[in-house]
Amino acid sequence: HPSVRLFAIPLAHGLSLQGSQCQYCQPGYVDESYPNDNVRCRSCLDFCRGNSEVCLDGFTNATMKPLGMAGLNTTHAVCYKCGNNTTGRQCSKCLHGHFQPIPSTDFSKTPRRQCIPCQCNGHGLGDCTDSGTCICQNNTESSVCSLLRTCYLYQCNKCRPQYLGTPTDGKQCYLLITPDNLQELNVRYGTTQFLSIPPRYTNVDIRLTIVSHISALDVWVAKTSEDLTVDVSSSKS
Repeated sequence: HPSVRLFAIPLAHGLSLQGSQCQYCQPGYVDESYPNDNVRCRSCLDFCRGNSEVCLDGFTNATMKPLGMAGLNTTHAVCYKCGNNTTGRQCSKCLHGHFQPIPSTDFSKTPRRQCIPCQCNGHGLGDCTDSGTCICQNNTESSVCSLLRTCYLYQCNKCRPQYLGTPTDGKQCYLLITPDNLQELNVRYGTTQFLSIPPRYTNVDIRLTIVSHISALDVWVAKTSEDLTVDVSSSKS
């Protein structure tokens, strides 16, 4: 019959087609050949970079169904409820405060794009670059790294010059001052200042005098920089 079109359908695609002429992809698949006639169905799981199994029609804002919409193509399809800290039409972007550990120059060809939280050791501004680079705060800096794909492991992990400590796992950097030098510090309300005061001689006491002109201060004394840890508020940097 002149109105009937014939298709050569590979077995792998035949299981994902539907319609009187096998012209549509089943729910859970999208047609990646659109607008050509040779239908090629791609699973939503693959289309969504492994971060969602459901595709919806982004143009019509169709009613959500458990298995997604039938007859979708890659131009109209939108991934539903992206997982693994991803977002975007194809779950190809990271949420704020997350990054993809393995860099890729072409995200559209990355088979799976799972994102993890920025590894700033609690000293970042709440976000990082696509490769995991942090803007370090609290007198910290990142170690020099030669292999880009592993540099995220060394973010904000050491103290700046004139500061002591190992600022990982909630630990901080301490400003190094001498006992016989007066220090005028501008400590803002609600913030913390960390100081390291090594004695000039061993087995001697140190007298510490603090003068506050505006408000009261809470003071904690520890023997080493490893003794005190700080829980960083999730709503503040």
